[in-house]
Amino acid sequence: MRDNTDEINKWLSGNPPKPMEEFNTASVPLQGPLAGDAVTGRGTSLVDGKVTEVQNTKGVSLRLMYDPSLDPPYVVFSSLPK
Repeated sequence: MRDNTDEINKWLSGNPPKPMEEFNTASVPLQGPLAGDAVTGRGTSLVDGKVTEVQNTKGVSLRLMYDPSLDPPYVVFSSLPK
C-alpha cells in the first residue's frame, strides 16, 4: 500500500470516490538477509486463446473498497498475486 499512497489519495479525492479501485505493485521486496523480489504466487496467462506455462508471479494486486464511515475511509477488499 505504501507504494500506491499517491494513487490511493487521488482515488479518495473523488467526490465521491469510485466504490472500488484496484492498485498494482510490480514487485514485493524480500525482507531480512535475502535480496531481490519475493515470489507472491504462481499463475498463467491467456495468450491468443491458449493458456501459457505456469510461472512465478512477483507483484500484488490490491483492491480497496470505499467506506466513508471508516478512518481511513476504505477497507482492503482483496489482495492477490499479480
